[in-house]
Amino acid sequence: MALLYVTDLAYPARGRRYGDEDVHLTSRLREHFDLALCHPGDAAALLAHGFDAAVVRNSGPVIHHREQWEAFRAAARATGTRVYNPLTGRGDMAGKQYLLDLTAAGLPVIPTIDDPADLHLLPPSAEYAVKPKEGADSIGLLYTPAPSPRPGT
Repeated sequence: MALLYVTDLAYPARGRRYGDEDVHLTSRLREHFDLALCHPGDAAALLAHGFDAAVVRNSGPVIHHREQWEAFRAAARATGTRVYNPLTGRGDMAGKQYLLDLTAAGLPVIPTIDDPADLHLLPPSAEYAVKPKEGADSIGLLYTPAPSPRPGT
């Protein structure tokens, strides 16, 4: 089985070394598959070479390559190539709306809001993590102190 592994080896995740992780993962995959590793910018064109399946690392390596990611998705659908993660995305690959929906449903996830007016819905904390809805890993991550209560509230 021929497998195409799509990632950005130079992806700058804070606190992690994706390139090293990819080397480890692909060394294990090579034990079981004929394997080619490529950058997201090359993935759509390479699908024409008859890969049986493709593995897309996750949202981090494709987040800065949206146009190429869309071309890859179209090519995978056109060729019928099996892809993991699913072309619709999973978790952060599809944005963080899922966390908002699960929080609103009262399910046990990291409590999440997308409007500062809803801060009262979060558990009290000295600081909060803030991430973009369409982000991955540590891109755009910042910590902010809890706002001081307004006088009279």
